[in-house]
This record gives sequence, structure tokens and C-alpha cells, in this order.
Amino acid sequence: MSQKLTIPQSLDLAIREAKSGRLTRAENIVGSVLAAVPNHPGALQLGAQIKELRKTAQPNPKLWMPIARKIEAGELEEAEQELIELQKKFPGGFAVYVLRGDICLTGRLYEPAFGFYLQATKIRPADPEGHFKLGLALFRWGREPEAVQAFANADRLKPGDREARLWLARALDRAERTPEALELLDALIAEHPKRGELHAHRGDMLITTGRIDEGRDSLMRAIELNPKAGFAYAALARSRKVKEGDAVIELATKAAEAMAGDGEDNQSVAFALGKIHEDLGNAEEAARWYKRGNDLQRENLAFDVSAALNDFGRMAQDFDAKFLAGLPAPTGKPDLPIFVVGMPRSGTTLVEQIISSHPEVAGAGEQRFVSRQFVRFIRTYGAAESFADIPDLQQKCAETGDMIREALREVGGGAARVTDKMPANFQYIGFIRAVLPDAKIVHCVRDARDNVLSIYKNNFAAPGMGYSNDMGDLAAYRNAYNQLMQHWKSVLPDHVYDIEYAKLTANPEAEARALIAHLGLEWDDACLEFYKSKRAIRTASVTQARQPIYQSSVEAWRKFEEPLAPLFGALDH
Repeated sequence: MSQKLTIPQSLDLAIREAKSGRLTRAENIVGSVLAAVPNHPGALQLGAQIKELRKTAQPNPKLWMPIARKIEAGELEEAEQELIELQKKFPGGFAVYVLRGDICLTGRLYEPAFGFYLQATKIRPADPEGHFKLGLALFRWGREPEAVQAFANADRLKPGDREARLWLARALDRAERTPEALELLDALIAEHPKRGELHAHRGDMLITTGRIDEGRDSLMRAIELNPKAGFAYAALARSRKVKEGDAVIELATKAAEAMAGDGEDNQSVAFALGKIHEDLGNAEEAARWYKRGNDLQRENLAFDVSAALNDFGRMAQDFDAKFLAGLPAPTGKPDLPIFVVGMPRSGTTLVEQIISSHPEVAGAGEQRFVSRQFVRFIRTYGAAESFADIPDLQQKCAETGDMIREALREVGGGAARVTDKMPANFQYIGFIRAVLPDAKIVHCVRDARDNVLSIYKNNFAAPGMGYSNDMGDLAAYRNAYNQLMQHWKSVLPDHVYDIEYAKLTANPEAEARALIAHLGLEWDDACLEFYKSKRAIRTASVTQARQPIYQSSVEAWRKFEEPLAPLFGALDH
């Protein structure tokens, strides 16, 4: 029979347990002492010290590794509940914050994932995993310049880590620093010449810069090294029109047969085969593959189209005719920002290329400055019932406009005017009018059927694009977009310049000249030679933007009139 411990012996045992990291046992011993002798000074002091240790204590891997396996298996709700309980015991647990970030990242909740990973880097600043995961969240969230720094930190803390350096290259590319990205990839390939994913990303980046043949060679090398590299097939199929006998046909078909399950690679191959069969004139087969790709994407995506439609309605409500009429009038002087808006695949890339080929204009690509400032504005000032009720509204709007302008100026490299071609900024036209009254807004208009077809056949995984993978959601979103644009035109009749894709492709010089004149710029012939630009293009329109304007995409929907009838039939024409 074991001898009962005295209080001093019990407290000594509690101290030893705490020093060994067994805090729960130590707490239980202290609790037993306090149950026998309430308010025992030594026990109270030790209990307080253990509580402080809890703030920085790290859980044993045996406690969190089963939770990590549940996250990998997709059991996110159960994993999160277990992590919340573990966090109560280990509020400073590095692994707890990383795993909570992993749950959010898996669910494509990038902002909360960022918060958890950021806290992890504060707990362990020298641990490369926290910085790497932080980079992933920022990259997926669309904050590529910040992702560059996070991945660079991970690379610095763990020199030579291939994955961190690959993601650093990808972030550099997306942050408009493609030459640096390619230099880094070339160095990685020299060290790891048989890693297919390195060749695949190099090939894709080369294509965005117009080096199509070199890019295709790299993509073919990626497929040779890894026949299941779905990303490479998709990039290869997009790089040019596929013709009978093209090697990619057999390669992609065999890859699809070898990858019967789901996953990103299989999804990419499905979209590649859709493009291949469309190029070969097999609309039925192309539609089948496009549907398969979208269905696979949909399985891994939680998206509620009704939430997006509600946001549109709230925009129209907040920025109504009365509110907008009460804003200060534009001065008429040209401002730095030029916003090119519209639905995705409506011609925004083409229009931006025309504008940014002007010597006084820099193209900034798709930026998220407006949406982020809108969110910041609402969180900071939006307690009032409506925008009109916010105190000192004009000053706050002017300050917000200055922030957007300066952000664009920074990426514009000193140009007098800078384009932001984020299509989704159509949602924020009222907000843009409030904070940047002299900014120009160019709205790209495309036939609804051609528009939704072009969206449906491209593999969109960007935040907010979940509607693109379901025919019903896609039609509902396109209809709601049209209604919101009708609202903007009614309340801001002279503030938005429409440019129609069909007219632009039919009569490019006249339409381009009218556009440039509207922006207050002198005509320059370079605007019609946009395809000679060396600037990287990172949208699904990359190959089209490297060619003179053509009309083959007008009324393309007719080829798919039967196989995609449910999509076209749900549109409000």
C-alpha cells in the first residue's frame, strides 16, 4: 500500500510534473491540496504559476497528431471541436494554431486561416512551418506581395526547402515579379531536374510572358516526368488551338484514364480535355469534360450563391440614387485610377491591354485594393444604418480614396494613370464613386450566353468564384450582376463607360479610339498593338491577349446550344 503524501511532498510532485510538461497532472495534484486545505498559500502560488505556463506550453504530439489526421481525412467539424478543447488547455500551443489554420485553409476560409497562422508565427517566430502556412493563406486570399515575404521567411529559416522556394516563385509571379520567379525556378530545376511540378510552373510562367514555345517545351517535360501532372495538361491545352494529331490529345486522354478518382490533377485534366475536344469540333464531348471538371471542383468547394446575391442587393440599397446624389460632384480632372470591371471572361483583359499599352498608362492586373478598403470601411465606420448616416462621411471617403490611389500608384511604377482590371469591382461602383469621384470606370459588356459559356469552361478556383462550377448558380449570378449593373446605370447614368465585346472585335480601331478619348488620353497607335506587350498576363485570356483582335469568340455559345441548354435557358436575356 502506497503511503499518503504530505502536502509539501504533493507540491514537490506537482512541481516535477509541471517541469516535465505534464501540466494537467500538476493541476490535479494542486487541486487535491486545495480541496484538503483551501487557500493554502503554496498551492495557490503554484497553481498560478502553472496557469502562466499554460500560456506558452506546447501539447504533446500524441495529443494533436490524431486531429491532424482527421483534417487530412476531411473530418473538419470534429477536428475543430477537439482543437477548441485542446486550445483551452494549451492557449499558446503552436500546433493548435497551425491546425486551426489548416481547417480554415481546407475550407477556403482564407482570412481566419491567416489569423491563426499569424498567431502561430508569433508563438514560434523561428519555426518555418508557421511562415510557410501563413504564405499559403495569403496567396490563396489574393495578397501575393505579403505572401512573398512569408514564403521568403520560411525559405530563410529552412534554407533549401524545395516546397517553400516553389511557392515563393509562384507568389513572385503573381506579384508582377515574373523575371525573379523564373530565375528562382531555373535555380530550383538545376538542383532538382526531375521534379515535374517545377517544369510545369516554369512553363506556365513562360507562356504568361509570351514565350509560348519555350513554355510548351517545359510543360511537355513536366508531363514526361509526371504523367499525372494535371496542371501541365491544362496549361498545355490553353497555350494554343489543338489540332488533330497533337501529342497532348493522347497524353491527356491516357492521364484521365489513369486518374479515375477526384483531386486537383484529375480536375485539371478534365478541363484540358474539354478544351481539346472543343478545338477539335466535338462540342458534346467537350461539354461532358467541362461538366466533369466543374463537378470535381464543386465537390471540394462550399459556396452559397444566395449570399453573393444578397450582397448585391445590399449594395443597391446602400448606394441608392438619394445617397449618390448627395456626394460632391466630380471635378472633371483625370485621376490616376482606371477601373475595368464586368463579369469574368467579358473582355476585361483585352480592354486593359488596349488601355495599358498607352505610354501614359500602367497595367496593374487584377488588384483587390477596392474590396479590401470596402471591408475596412464597413468594419471601421459601418455601425450606422446606412452610409449616409456615417459621421464625417466625406472626409472618411476622401481618406479611403487616397489609400486606394496610393496603392495603385505604388504598383504603377510612376505612371500617370494605372488600370485595375479586377472584374468583380462591378459590385463596388457606388463605393468607388463615393471615394474616388474622378476615377474612370470602364464596364465590359458581353453577350450573356457567350459570357457564361466562357466562365463554365475555365477552371476557376479563385476566392468568390464558386458560382462558376454549377450551371444554376452561374446563371443566377449572371442575372444578378445584370440587375446590379442596371441599378448603377440608373443612379450613375454618366459615370460608367460601356464597351461591348462584340463591337470591339468587329471594329477595334473605332472602339479603341473612343475608349481612349473617354479616358482623356491622346490616341497612340500602340493601343492597337497590345499583343506585343512583354508584360505577364495571368488570366485565362493569356493566349488571346498575345494575338491581334479576332471575332471567333463571338456567338461561340451556339456550338454548345444543346449540351449546355440548361445553362443558357436559365439566363435573363
